[in-house]
Amino acid sequence: MNGITELNSEAYQWLMKNPLSMWSRHPFEARAKSDHITNNISESFNQWITNIRHMFILTLLDQLRVKLMERMYNMYEKGCGYDIQGIMTTNVKKKLDMVQQKATEYIFCPSSPNAFKVTDMFQDRMLVNLIDHTCTCRVWNCTGLPCKHVAAAITFMREKLERYCDSLYSIKTFMDVYGGMIHPFLDLVELTPNDPTKLVQPLVLKRRLGRPHKIMNEEGDEEYNGRSTQMRCRKCKQVGHNKRIYQLAPMKGTEASTSKGVDVKVYNLYAFVDI
Repeated sequence: MNGITELNSEAYQWLMKNPLSMWSRHPFEARAKSDHITNNISESFNQWITNIRHMFILTLLDQLRVKLMERMYNMYEKGCGYDIQGIMTTNVKKKLDMVQQKATEYIFCPSSPNAFKVTDMFQDRMLVNLIDHTCTCRVWNCTGLPCKHVAAAITFMREKLERYCDSLYSIKTFMDVYGGMIHPFLDLVELTPNDPTKLVQPLVLKRRLGRPHKIMNEEGDEEYNGRSTQMRCRKCKQVGHNKRIYQLAPMKGTEASTSKGVDVKVYNLYAFVDI
C-alpha cells in the first residue's frame, strides 16, 4: 500500500474506501483455505460449456450431467494413480518442494520445540508456531500450506512438510470428493414423469406490441460509438425523413418568405408524379 501511495495517491484512497476484507487477501477469514480470489473459475466454466450453452434448458441440464459424470470419473481415475504411500497430491507435493528449497535463505532461532523466530536477508522477522499452525505472514493461515518461514522451522525439526498441511490437500480428501458417481439414465425422450400433473411445461411466448428492437439501447454513461441515429432519405439524400414520407418533405433550396417575415415551405409537387 505504501508503494501504491507513491505511485498514485488517488488509487490508495479509492482502495481504502472499501473494507480490507473485501479485496485484500491477508484479512480474509482463515476458514477458507483457497487463495484464489479472482473470477477465473466462472470464466473457465463458461468456456467449458461453450458448445452446449445454446441448448434448451432440459437438454442443457442433461449435457451438463454428462460432462460432470465424465469429469468425476476422470478425476477419480487420476486419484487412483497416486502413490498409495503418499499423503499429499502431486501438485501440492511440487509446491512443497519449491517452498523447501527457498527455506534455505532464512535464518531461524527456536525459542521452544514449537515456536520459532525466522529472519530473512532484509532482517524482516516472522513468528512461527507449529502447534497453532500460525505464521505472522498469514500465508500458512490462509492457504493451509506451510510458507517459507514455516518450512525453515520444520526443516530444523527434521520433519516432513506434508504433516503440517491442511487435510484439504490430502489424497484421502481428493478421493472422497471424486469417489462418488453420477448415475447415467436414458434419453430425455424416453423419460416419463412420476406425476404428470407436476410436469413443467414450456412458457407461452407472446409477441409484444410495437416494432422489435434490433439495436441495443445505450446507457446514459456509455460513450457514443459513431453510429448515426438520424434518418436519411434514399431518394433526395436529405436528413430528417425517409423515402416513405418523401412526398411531404420540404426540398432543399425551395424555401420562400412572405413580406411579413414568416417562412413558407414550398413542397415538391413533382414528387407526387411518377417520373
